[in-house]
Amino acid sequence: MSYAVRPLVLDEADFIASYFTDADDTFLRSLGVDPAKIMSHEEIWHSIARDLETPKDKKDRFYLVWELDGLGVGFSSIDEITVGKQANMHLHVAVSRERMKGHGAEFVKRSVPIYFDEFDLDVLYCQPYAFNTAPNRALQKAGFEYVETVEKVPGPLNFHQPVTRWKITREMMG
Repeated sequence: MSYAVRPLVLDEADFIASYFTDADDTFLRSLGVDPAKIMSHEEIWHSIARDLETPKDKKDRFYLVWELDGLGVGFSSIDEITVGKQANMHLHVAVSRERMKGHGAEFVKRSVPIYFDEFDLDVLYCQPYAFNTAPNRALQKAGFEYVETVEKVPGPLNFHQPVTRWKITREMMG
């Protein structure tokens, strides 16, 4: 198996938009996402296009594509970016047949150095839905440290929920 992680290009924005707009409500809720808050495919695509065109120091979000044997199977992104300091990471294995196979941890391990280098970060946080076990396991296997579990609305697409907050620092990467 061959893993690759690289920045998203505009031609792949449909991949991310479809992941959210084609998902059923049960799956979205399992991620901690409120289905009523999902934008249209076109709105998501335009949001990604804006992010790709925005200079690094003003970006709202930065995306990476996860490839397995040359095929895009998932993606990661960071938001709440403070260049030179910190960001918040999101992770998604988008192709259902590739979920629950341990790929997430490997992709996270390969994504973290890109985020640290691209944005000169000191710390990277991730706060998945506490009841979504896959990303929590992937983060632990990838070397993230558990910080806390809190109740909050973690982002604009989410409902109020318990989130498990994880972090990794430049020093922890070794």
